[in-house]
Amino acid sequence: MEETQPPAGVAFLNVAPSYVPHTRVECHYTLPPSTKPSARDWVGIFKAEVTSVRDYYTFVWCTVPESGGVTGAPIHCSVQFQASYLPKPGAQQYQFRYVDRRGEVRGQSSPFRFNEPRPMDELVTLEEAGDDGGTDMLVVVPKATVLQSQLEESQQERGALLRERHRLEDEVEELRRRVTELEEALGSLRDEHNKLAGQYKELSGSHEAVSEQRKTLSRQVAEREARIRELEADAQAMGQRLLEKEAELDRARNTVKSLLRQQEQIHHQLKEENAEKEQYQVKLQASEKESRSLACDLQEAMTLHGQKLSQTLLLQEEMVQLKHKLGIAQRRTVSTGIPHSTGLDWGEGGWQGSGI
Repeated sequence: MEETQPPAGVAFLNVAPSYVPHTRVECHYTLPPSTKPSARDWVGIFKAEVTSVRDYYTFVWCTVPESGGVTGAPIHCSVQFQASYLPKPGAQQYQFRYVDRRGEVRGQSSPFRFNEPRPMDELVTLEEAGDDGGTDMLVVVPKATVLQSQLEESQQERGALLRERHRLEDEVEELRRRVTELEEALGSLRDEHNKLAGQYKELSGSHEAVSEQRKTLSRQVAEREARIRELEADAQAMGQRLLEKEAELDRARNTVKSLLRQQEQIHHQLKEENAEKEQYQVKLQASEKESRSLACDLQEAMTLHGQKLSQTLLLQEEMVQLKHKLGIAQRRTVSTGIPHSTGLDWGEGGWQGSGI
């Protein structure tokens, strides 16, 4: 968006070089983070050459925006000037000026004029229903007003779709990262499981006193295998969600492309208008800056990732304890010198009996 003030003051946005005098004028501006808005602040229309805040042509009181925005970010606000209070058309230049409750000017816009539209080639007729539901009326309005309304609707729809597209892209990227982390954790668990299985086979002929301890280790290995299967199921479900989000993202992209084509058609119409229509072209080209609603979703994803990581670390710690116990059992077997077999062998499907 075009800003006509330095960052330290109030910045007026999308100020057109001229306005139609018999239609309401909407004025957008941003307040810097250091400015505390007040209901006694106001925005006035001044002749460009005047210096006193008392010499305004008309003004409206500012509305205090609701809290809940991003801390430290500029605050976007707007006011409307009704058509009956606007200056008459002519060569006189005017400015929007933001005046605070102490009477100090906190920001001013670039100059603009109020010009009448061209005669009938600049007007269109619209059919409008009567207030009592009776006979319809034909309303004659400037063609620029109709185009501006169409452009604003298109910009709002495009902005919503772009925000949704960005949200989906971030969510897909987060899902991909989580799938990769799950696959890495699964590979690490499989390696630890293979090491534990090898150590268990080495203890298959140990002393009878170690058999009970080996049964305990066997149960723990079975629990690890069940946990591995759970992680595999989680990774598969995460991959399915990733595919669904990518499909949803493709649909959003196609919708945005269609909307962009419509905006190009409107933009082509606006370029054929005279210099007073350039305000709409500026509005069309400046719209893509607000999207911070993903913080909550990202926090939830980070929390889930932390839980998965804590589980993986706990499993790794338990594996280290098992390896320590197996080492103790092996040393006790060597010291006694009595071989023993419990009839359990490690096979492709888990622990199996050897017939003893």
